[in-house]
Amino acid sequence: MNRFLILFLVTFLFIVSCTQQEATSEAEFLDIKTLDVSNAIGGYNKYHYIEDPDLLYAYNQLSSVLDVFEWKEGKYLGTIPLPDIPEAFGFAWSEFFPIAEDSLLFVDYFGKILLTNAESELLLAFSLNDYLPNGYEFFFGNNTQNLIYKNGRLVFRIQRTNFSPNKQGYYEGEIFGCLNLNALDKARLLGEYPENYEIKNNKFFFNNTKLGFDFGLDSEEEVLISFRNDHAIQLVIATRRKWYEGKSQFLKNPTQLDINQEISSIEWMVKEGFYHDIFTDPYRKVIYRICVFPQDLNDLDGKRRSAATRPFSIQKFNKDFKLLAETSFNTSVLEYSFLSRVVTRDGLYLGVLDSPEDELVFRKVIF
Repeated sequence: MNRFLILFLVTFLFIVSCTQQEATSEAEFLDIKTLDVSNAIGGYNKYHYIEDPDLLYAYNQLSSVLDVFEWKEGKYLGTIPLPDIPEAFGFAWSEFFPIAEDSLLFVDYFGKILLTNAESELLLAFSLNDYLPNGYEFFFGNNTQNLIYKNGRLVFRIQRTNFSPNKQGYYEGEIFGCLNLNALDKARLLGEYPENYEIKNNKFFFNNTKLGFDFGLDSEEEVLISFRNDHAIQLVIATRRKWYEGKSQFLKNPTQLDINQEISSIEWMVKEGFYHDIFTDPYRKVIYRICVFPQDLNDLDGKRRSAATRPFSIQKFNKDFKLLAETSFNTSVLEYSFLSRVVTRDGLYLGVLDSPEDELVFRKVIF
């Protein structure tokens, strides 16, 4: 009897050990990609890669400058001039998407859209709000991303009008609009907030409105959603919604706030861990999600820590949302930025924090 018990325990521990090894892995850094920014503005906060003809678009939102680089050689090709916009249109530059080498899409903070060619000639201008049903409006809810584009489909953040995030009604509607740019008919609404976002006893989560999203691996009909304060991942296919477990081993449940509680948003972001962006790798057919670690407000020297430069992990899922691995970064030395990443046909690259002044450096990571 004891021998059978011992054999069972050994087998159980072996299975647990194998499972943990599968979910936790060390990152291996391979190629270094260096972009020459000696003649460029630098300071970019948004990147978009186009496989054919292997170009990287880099956008400095603060200066409203869009630069283009040849990815393979890291060569700076030039700055794309932004189109001249009539003052009456009131466009406030925010985000962009390279639809193709010869066409670009820009959006401002209020959902106004510009479509231009490579010579910055204005082809089309309209407002996303004109294609939404009553009761909804474009929502500039994220610091990093508020819309995605693929094959003529534009998916963008929306919110219910006349509701604030500390009111329950805010979480009872859809959270995205999907617009077919080829037809420009009414936008289709999709996505929903998780059930744990329900306000109970006047409690809610900080930064509930922030989330990450991307198209699925199989088609532009699929949208993946990662919520700031929920470990589950939502998959939206047309009008259907599915939820998949995706809890990070490095994050605990978020802390709730009283709806009338006054806080410093920067301090709260430093102290609280959260789920960040989710994005796909169509070349290797995997899904990545970034998890940002909680940290003490001050370091050992009493210096205030940064909300943007901090330890984080990346989860890797297969197309069926099985967790293949999760690896951590910056746990001992701050080396990489979770805000700077590029997925190319060669692999996943992370931005290096301490790059030389005239260079922008990425490192390829495998885990």
